[in-house]
Amino acid sequence: MTDEEIAALVRGDESDRVERKESLSDRVRKAICSFANDLAGHRRPGLVVIGQRDDGSCVNLTINDQLLATLAGIRVESAFAPFPAIDVKRMTIDGCDVAVVVVHPSSSPPVRYDGRIWVRVGPTTRIATPEEEQRLSERRRASHLPFDVQAVAATSSRKTIAGRNSSSRPSGSSPPMENRPSWGSSCWRVTRCGSSQARTSSSCVSMARSYPPRHREQAPCR
Repeated sequence: MTDEEIAALVRGDESDRVERKESLSDRVRKAICSFANDLAGHRRPGLVVIGQRDDGSCVNLTINDQLLATLAGIRVESAFAPFPAIDVKRMTIDGCDVAVVVVHPSSSPPVRYDGRIWVRVGPTTRIATPEEEQRLSERRRASHLPFDVQAVAATSSRKTIAGRNSSSRPSGSSPPMENRPSWGSSCWRVTRCGSSQARTSSSCVSMARSYPPRHREQAPCR
């Protein structure tokens, strides 16, 4: 993130991407954990701003090298599993000196601090529910799959859903509109092309339009 982007976020209200703290405390670490988990799925860094009150007013905290070194060392503290990816900056925003911890979303969520999974929901940091923990775990598993495996898994899931829907329809009837493949900009069965590039190729689009709707699922990509 650029300094201008950081300053713009800091000037706004607290949110699921910004939390303010008056000083360094254990709650800073919980906030770092919550931003690393990125429950909302922004895929953008979250900010922990040290030296401001909740309303954005300045505490006039001394931002010295010792404070910055302590913040930078948080990334390798044993209480975190896995370690969060952070950057630490000293900034002056509208005349107020602050330390900003830029927390990058983890590629292997959920991140735990002191054995607990912390998440950010709106302007609140709290412990994740079992359902939220499951969402984060599924995100980790999906991110570790190769691209072609992800595509096959997604296609299999769509076919399973379509099969369930078709079993309840009279023989020979057309599938409902919401279950038909979309042909606006890509081939539905991309894996038939043998290349992920087929999804955006012009030949793929023209091929899709040339087949009658009821035969498009079997159409090979060109």
